[in-house]
Amino acid sequence: MGLRLSQIAEAGEPLTNDPLALLIGMVLDQRVSERTSGMGRSALA
Repeated sequence: MGLRLSQIAEAGEPLTNDPLALLIGMVLDQRVSERTSGMGRSALA
C-alpha cells in the first residue's frame, strides 16, 4: 500500500515518485495558504 496524496491517481503519482516534487508542492501549498488566510507579509507590515 502506497502513500495516497490525492483522490486522483494521476495527480498524486509525481508526488509519490519524486521527493523533490513533493517538497516543492508542500512549499507552494504553504505559500498559497499564507496569502489566502491574510497572514502573508503584507498583513504583517
